[in-house]
Amino acid sequence: MLFPNQRGMSLANSAEQAASVSFEYLRQFCKYSPFVKGMVKELGRWRIAFKNGSWIEAVPCRTETIAGRPLDLLVADELGLARDETPYQTAASQTERPGALVVVTSSAGSYDNILYRLYKASQEGKMPHMKFIYRKGEVAATMNPLVSKDWLEARKREMLPQLFRMYHLNEWGGASDALLAPDEVEACVDDRLRNFMPAHEVAVLCNGFSGFTTAAALDRALPFSKHGDRTVLTVAGRFRRGGEDFFIVLWSHVFEFGTEHEIKAAIKEAWERYAPAAFIFEQYQSYDIAMWANEQGYPVKLEHATQAAQIRAFTNLVTLVRSRRLRIPPDAVDLINELKIVRAEIGKGGQVRFGAPEGYNDDTVYSLIWALDALIDLPFVAPTFATL
Repeated sequence: MLFPNQRGMSLANSAEQAASVSFEYLRQFCKYSPFVKGMVKELGRWRIAFKNGSWIEAVPCRTETIAGRPLDLLVADELGLARDETPYQTAASQTERPGALVVVTSSAGSYDNILYRLYKASQEGKMPHMKFIYRKGEVAATMNPLVSKDWLEARKREMLPQLFRMYHLNEWGGASDALLAPDEVEACVDDRLRNFMPAHEVAVLCNGFSGFTTAAALDRALPFSKHGDRTVLTVAGRFRRGGEDFFIVLWSHVFEFGTEHEIKAAIKEAWERYAPAAFIFEQYQSYDIAMWANEQGYPVKLEHATQAAQIRAFTNLVTLVRSRRLRIPPDAVDLINELKIVRAEIGKGGQVRFGAPEGYNDDTVYSLIWALDALIDLPFVAPTFATL
């Protein structure tokens, strides 16, 4: 921008992001650098103009805001999180004058993202004009002096492994990795339990607890699901002993047909046996059952299964399994098998999809995560099973 009449653009995935991060660094440099600030004519939030006729603008990543604007400088911020690569391709194609420069500042993304293709092309020597600087692992994670190893270890314990590697270790994502190792799941199987265990037997197992609560969650399959989805009801309990919370799968029930009559009968039975402090229903697929349960006087909680909610719930599941604070009956075979194969796949823009490999089910796991997720916030009842 030191040369006259140069045109620059800072491109990012949203308007707010375009005006922050990389563009904000440019603003601060132009504001405080003794070599540049005297050349600045305009220093706005979205535009920096120079006295020599050059300028740089912050622009959100939309084709209609970019097309038809020839550039001498393009700064693309967080390209690894872009879901749509068309705006970047459009902007890059408009930097064809001699001396034009494209600068990409980004964390690593998924394997199906344009940034990974650029990286592979640079590794294979297909784009000799491109200089690619890539840092990964602990080297990348600790480049910021405010990031300590202890902080990273804490984040590692509370995040899904796939997301931790991508966001903190700057490693490429997208592989469909199993969330849990088979031996981690087996370590949670408790031979003292049995599926649909009577409340008084649970009381013996939880001897010495100082608080207890239960929750039930329904994962309802759509009729005639082409993926062979099933309807599942899970009842889970949370109890506190010795200052630490533990979680028990009390009942993991896969319905034979998943009819409305079957579901209502099972919910009534779960209420009579365990008196859940909450029944969790997905907002869309189970809304009619939720309305009926509310009419019966059962405590109903609607769950909008957004990606953020799923990440939270699956992170909680991984934490409980790895800390061995989840107890599963050995005869809850479907649940045990599904826990061993459920996966997280990172797609474009860092979007995460949880589920089983093609041809397998994940319904019992989804039912379980919503029950466990609800239990985190439910208050304990008095330390007695008299009401169960």
